[in-house]
Amino acid sequence: MAHILRPPRRRTAIITAAIAVTVAALVFGLIRHTATGASSTAEGAAMTSTATAALVTFEKSVTASGTLTPTVAETLSFDAQGTVTEVAVEVGDTVTAGQELARIDTEQLDLNRLGAKAELLSARAALAEAKNAADGSDASDALLSARKAAVTVAKSAYVAAKDAMSDAVLVAPADGLVTAVDIAVGDGVSAGSNSGTSPAGGATGTTSTSTTGTISIVGTTQWSVSTTVSATDMANIAVGNQVEMTAGDISETIFGVVSEIGRLPSTSSGAIAYPVTVTVTGDVDGLFDGVSVDISIIYSRRADVLAIPAAAVTTSDGASTVQLVSDDETVTTTTVELGESSGDQIEITAGLTEGQQVQYEQFTGNRGENSSGQDGMGREGFPMGGDFSPPEGFTPRSGFTPPTGGGTGGGRR
Repeated sequence: MAHILRPPRRRTAIITAAIAVTVAALVFGLIRHTATGASSTAEGAAMTSTATAALVTFEKSVTASGTLTPTVAETLSFDAQGTVTEVAVEVGDTVTAGQELARIDTEQLDLNRLGAKAELLSARAALAEAKNAADGSDASDALLSARKAAVTVAKSAYVAAKDAMSDAVLVAPADGLVTAVDIAVGDGVSAGSNSGTSPAGGATGTTSTSTTGTISIVGTTQWSVSTTVSATDMANIAVGNQVEMTAGDISETIFGVVSEIGRLPSTSSGAIAYPVTVTVTGDVDGLFDGVSVDISIIYSRRADVLAIPAAAVTTSDGASTVQLVSDDETVTTTTVELGESSGDQIEITAGLTEGQQVQYEQFTGNRGENSSGQDGMGREGFPMGGDFSPPEGFTPRSGFTPPTGGGTGGGRR
């Protein structure tokens, strides 16, 4: 009887397994290639860009926030007693520094001045009498010294009384807007306080009219911002630092300087912070009380820094390189030395000169990162964002479960 020779079963198993693995690998590679192409399409294509090494200005700053407030916000009152004879402004009026706002009669001021003058004349007469009676004795010398001192005091009082005549006129301390007028002609006022009837109805002044006797002014030409900085940032800033501010309701940048730095920290927010005052400089047209601003305190500014986009630099094993484009458009890998960075720019301290061009790749379109932080691929290389069905005859390795749905699509490159 003839015998049919059969290959050993072990050899058959090995061949079968090899074929299965090969087929699976081919299918898997096809799936990965297809998925990668789709991901690139969804995320956006790479675009080759060029940039020119140029001299720019680098800045270092501390950021904060605050609220615009007028530097001048005063409630003014008379420093003398009298009856209001004139009120020259109304609520809503704009005034200039030194402009007359209101006036009182000068009867009381005149009386004070005349009384001070009489005291001065009397003191001088007493001094003259003491000089005539001086005999060199201790008592005579003491009297003479006392009379001289009395003349000095009386003279000082008289000068003050003369100067107080200006207190009959209330003037604006700065350019501004009148926000309140709590005074009227005929009201009686006394130095910085109300006059009129007491709460119990008893007479306490020269008139029966009750008034606060004040005019409120808010400045429109001088503005400031109060903010705070951390203890760490305090080491960087100083009085005189330039400040740039932006506000949502104001289209142009607001400029200022650090005018005051407090030395007593506050811990009300749970962290140590120091108060800082910024005075607005330059054009102040269009500023409003209470506007919130974002603040940038610039404590370092370097001009003529040679820089290129940071995306054009590749760093590996401690060496940084760029793709330098020559005049004949030849691209060569060139080693550069880096300095500081500012925004998306990085300083080149060696390896490039102004005007040279570098080439690099950047991506356009949506390049959002998926939830797993991968480049549009799952941990095992399968595309995210769709169901995966293994080909017929393909058996995943033990313990592996292909991802199904729920992916977010594109990811970082």
